[in-house]
Amino acid sequence: MKCKGRKKFFNTKNADNGNNSNLTLAKFKTLPKFEMKKRCIGVVRRRRKISEENGRVLRGILIKKGYEEGGVSL
Repeated sequence: MKCKGRKKFFNTKNADNGNNSNLTLAKFKTLPKFEMKKRCIGVVRRRRKISEENGRVLRGILIKKGYEEGGVSL
């Protein structure tokens, strides 16, 4: 499955003449978009649940939880 945001992994400047031995790797690889979303979906769900339960005192609770989990700032 291809993603639209994926960069090319090879530089194919010399590929038109049929000589594929001169392919070079790109400077960096990008991850597909869906992998990035998979990593942070748990955090999003957790915050959504907290916001539904607590309403107005949400900011204080999230800041407190952020400090406990590793320093999230709002």
